[in-house]
Amino acid sequence: MRIIFKFFSQPIIICSLIIYFFSILTGAILSKEVDFSFYNGDFSFSPLHYFQHNLVSCIILISGIAVFSLSTLWSLFLNGVMLGATFVGVAIEKSIQEAIASIFFHGIFEIPAIILSGAIGLYPIYLIYLLLRNKKEIDYKNQIKSIGIMLALIVVFLIIASIMEAKVSPLVINYFFK
Repeated sequence: MRIIFKFFSQPIIICSLIIYFFSILTGAILSKEVDFSFYNGDFSFSPLHYFQHNLVSCIILISGIAVFSLSTLWSLFLNGVMLGATFVGVAIEKSIQEAIASIFFHGIFEIPAIILSGAIGLYPIYLIYLLLRNKKEIDYKNQIKSIGIMLALIVVFLIIASIMEAKVSPLVINYFFK
C-alpha cells in the first residue's frame, strides 16, 4: 500500500491532479452559461466505443511530451472544464443524484487515467524542474520506468472505465432515474 501511495504522490501526478481539479471547478462555474437540455442519459454505445474515445483523449494529453507540455496543459484544462460544466449542467437539468450516478461508476477509473495521461504529457516541464532543483544528473531509467507504469495503468483504467460506462452506468441510470 505504501508503494502505491508513494507512486501516486509523485509531484508530476499531483501537478496534473491540481490542474484537472481547478479546471473542473472552472467548468462548474461556467456551466451557468451552457444549455444542457440535450442531456438524455444515453449510454447506448459499446465498451469499445468508449475505450477508443477515451484512448484518443489520453493520447492527446500524452502528446504534450513532444511539444513541451503545451497541448497537455490545454487538453487537461478543457477536459476538466467539460467535466465540471457537464456535471453541474446535468445536476441542474435533471438532479444532483443523476449527475453523480452518470459519472461515478466509470469516472473512478477514467479520471485517474486522464490525470496519469496529463502527468506523462507534463514530463518535459517536470524534467526541467528536476534539473533546476537538483542541479545534478536525472535518473532517466527510473523516469522511463515511471512512464511505463503510468501507461500500463492508463490502459487498465480505460478498459475498466469503458466497460463500466457501457454496462453499469446505463443500468444505474435506467433503474433509478427512468
